[in-house]
Amino acid sequence: MLRRTLISLLAAAALAGPALTAPASAQIPRSQWAPDDQRDDRGREVPFNQIQRELKQQYGGQLLDVSKDGGRYIVSWIDGNGRRLVIEVDAQSGRTISVRGR
Repeated sequence: MLRRTLISLLAAAALAGPALTAPASAQIPRSQWAPDDQRDDRGREVPFNQIQRELKQQYGGQLLDVSKDGGRYIVSWIDGNGRRLVIEVDAQSGRTISVRGR
Protein backbone atom coordinates (compact mmCIF):
# COMPACT_ATOMS: atom_id res chain seq x y z
CA MET A 1 0.00 0.00 0.00
CA LEU A 2 2.79 2.42 0.93
CA ARG A 3 4.63 1.57 -2.27
CA ARG A 4 1.53 2.26 -4.39
CA THR A 5 0.96 5.59 -2.64
CA LEU A 6 4.59 6.60 -3.08
CA ILE A 7 4.54 5.72 -6.79
CA SER A 8 1.32 7.71 -7.27
CA LEU A 9 2.79 10.74 -5.50
CA LEU A 10 6.00 10.59 -7.53
CA ALA A 11 4.06 10.29 -10.79
CA ALA A 12 1.86 13.26 -9.87
CA ALA A 13 4.90 15.34 -8.92
CA ALA A 14 6.64 14.46 -12.19
CA LEU A 15 3.61 15.50 -14.21
CA ALA A 16 3.05 18.70 -12.26
CA GLY A 17 6.73 19.62 -11.97
CA PRO A 18 7.11 21.72 -15.15
CA ALA A 19 3.83 23.52 -14.46
CA LEU A 20 4.95 24.36 -10.95
CA THR A 21 8.37 25.67 -11.97
CA ALA A 22 7.48 27.62 -15.12
CA PRO A 23 6.59 31.27 -14.62
CA ALA A 24 2.95 32.13 -15.31
CA SER A 25 3.96 34.30 -18.27
CA ALA A 26 5.54 31.24 -19.96
CA GLN A 27 2.39 29.14 -19.76
CA ILE A 28 -0.11 29.17 -22.61
CA PRO A 29 -3.73 29.20 -21.40
CA ARG A 30 -5.74 26.14 -22.40
CA SER A 31 -8.21 28.40 -24.25
CA GLN A 32 -5.43 29.27 -26.73
CA TRP A 33 -4.49 25.67 -27.53
CA ALA A 34 -5.14 24.56 -31.08
CA PRO A 35 -7.24 21.50 -31.94
CA ASP A 36 -5.31 18.36 -31.00
CA ASP A 37 -2.67 20.67 -29.53
CA GLN A 38 -0.81 20.62 -32.86
CA ARG A 39 -0.45 24.20 -34.00
CA ASP A 40 1.64 26.74 -32.18
CA ASP A 41 0.22 30.26 -32.34
CA ARG A 42 3.75 31.65 -32.71
CA GLY A 43 4.25 29.93 -36.06
CA ARG A 44 6.37 27.02 -34.86
CA GLU A 45 6.32 23.75 -36.71
CA VAL A 46 4.92 20.48 -35.48
CA PRO A 47 7.82 18.15 -34.62
CA PHE A 48 8.16 15.44 -37.24
CA ASN A 49 8.19 12.65 -34.65
CA GLN A 50 4.63 13.66 -33.71
CA ILE A 51 3.58 13.56 -37.37
CA GLN A 52 5.28 10.18 -37.78
CA ARG A 53 3.30 8.75 -34.83
CA GLU A 54 0.05 9.97 -36.39
CA LEU A 55 0.93 8.50 -39.79
CA LYS A 56 1.76 5.18 -38.13
CA GLN A 57 -1.67 5.17 -36.44
CA GLN A 58 -3.47 6.09 -39.66
CA TYR A 59 -1.65 3.95 -42.23
CA GLY A 60 0.29 1.34 -40.27
CA GLY A 61 3.60 0.35 -41.84
CA GLN A 62 6.68 2.49 -41.51
CA LEU A 63 8.63 5.53 -42.61
CA LEU A 64 10.92 5.13 -45.62
CA ASP A 65 12.19 8.70 -46.05
CA VAL A 66 11.30 12.30 -45.25
CA SER A 67 12.38 15.63 -46.70
CA LYS A 68 11.33 19.21 -46.10
CA ASP A 69 10.18 21.46 -48.92
CA GLY A 70 9.34 24.93 -47.63
CA GLY A 71 6.53 24.56 -45.14
CA ARG A 72 5.80 20.94 -46.06
CA TYR A 73 7.14 17.56 -45.13
CA ILE A 74 7.33 15.14 -48.07
CA VAL A 75 7.08 11.68 -46.55
CA SER A 76 7.77 8.36 -48.28
CA TRP A 77 5.83 5.71 -46.39
CA ILE A 78 5.10 2.03 -46.80
CA ASP A 79 1.67 1.21 -45.41
CA GLY A 80 0.53 -1.90 -43.57
CA ASN A 81 -0.39 -3.57 -46.90
CA GLY A 82 3.04 -2.99 -48.45
CA ARG A 83 1.95 -0.09 -50.69
CA ARG A 84 4.34 2.81 -51.08
CA LEU A 85 2.79 6.22 -50.37
CA VAL A 86 4.03 9.77 -50.82
CA ILE A 87 2.36 11.95 -48.21
CA GLU A 88 2.60 15.74 -48.08
CA VAL A 89 2.07 17.20 -44.61
CA ASP A 90 1.80 20.86 -43.62
CA ALA A 91 4.66 21.49 -41.20
CA GLN A 92 2.82 24.12 -39.14
CA SER A 93 -0.54 22.44 -38.66
CA GLY A 94 0.50 18.81 -39.00
CA ARG A 95 -2.40 18.21 -41.38
CA THR A 96 -2.10 15.96 -44.40
CA ILE A 97 -2.17 17.91 -47.67
CA SER A 98 -2.13 14.98 -50.10
CA VAL A 99 -1.53 11.26 -50.36
CA ARG A 100 -0.32 9.69 -53.61
CA GLY A 101 0.20 6.05 -54.50
CA ARG A 102 -2.76 4.55 -52.73
